[in-house]
Amino acid sequence: MGTLLQEYGVPRTHDDGVFSLYPLTNEKFHPEIERVHLEFLKAGAEIVTINAFRTNPEAVEKLIGSKDVMADSRRLTRAAVDLANNAVNQYGQLKDGSRPLVAGNLTTINDCFKPECAPLVDEAYERHSRKVQFLVEDGGIDIILGETFNTIGEAVGCLRTANEFADKSAKRLEIWIGFVCKDGGKILDGTPVRNVLRALKRYRYDAVLFNCCHATFVECALESAQTEGLGGRRLGAYCNVEYEFKSDQGSVWERPSWLDSETFCFDAMKWLQYGVSIMGGCCGTRPSDISLLRQRLDHVNAQHLFC
Repeated sequence: MGTLLQEYGVPRTHDDGVFSLYPLTNEKFHPEIERVHLEFLKAGAEIVTINAFRTNPEAVEKLIGSKDVMADSRRLTRAAVDLANNAVNQYGQLKDGSRPLVAGNLTTINDCFKPECAPLVDEAYERHSRKVQFLVEDGGIDIILGETFNTIGEAVGCLRTANEFADKSAKRLEIWIGFVCKDGGKILDGTPVRNVLRALKRYRYDAVLFNCCHATFVECALESAQTEGLGGRRLGAYCNVEYEFKSDQGSVWERPSWLDSETFCFDAMKWLQYGVSIMGGCCGTRPSDISLLRQRLDHVNAQHLFC
């Protein structure tokens, strides 16, 4: 989303943590958000994630200094849901006659890459309940997507509140939970994936995913998940194609010259051997990447290309 928004003229006026929130606060950029969703659908995506990565109250307060943080958080989350559904309605049906799914996302309260800043279970439960409530009660989504979590505690807190609100929904909502990981089959705080899955067993969730990191790290996590077993739940993955490069002048996120669409697809197709049924791209992914991956997946009759 962010990569294309910049190409479409949305200025990068805020730091990486809240950049995706900025265009939601200015209605003149809403058509560009809708346009990005539609481009990925045309490329072959079957699921779109709303542009609400940072519409939680904490991020809203940081960006706009709102006097009514809860109302503005809810309003911006609703706008993200509406824009995704507008794109889905414009696109129409998938090849099988079904409607593309809409995933309502939420992520860590603090920095996704700083597990030391993550809240513990009870605090996470309380703070995530605000946005989960907005997503479920206001409707328009098919999936509650918790993504890029870096500790068990915060993920469990998120799952607890997702379970409670989903159980009250008249519509059956899927719950997906995703983790950013590092090498060795571990999530970012160093917890082995097998321990993560054991901690999540008591909660209702439909899929576990690994995202927002190098494809090699994703593959290690998938192997660990397959070995541990998922109890009938689905497995998913979506890696980065942009990485942070640091220098004396600061840091910048760029796509390495060697990481073209063919390389991205080569890595992604290896995930199928671990039973992955949900896949796509994270930071830096373009419609051209998804289009080629869609072609590769069609050859093996795989479904649910996630974007």
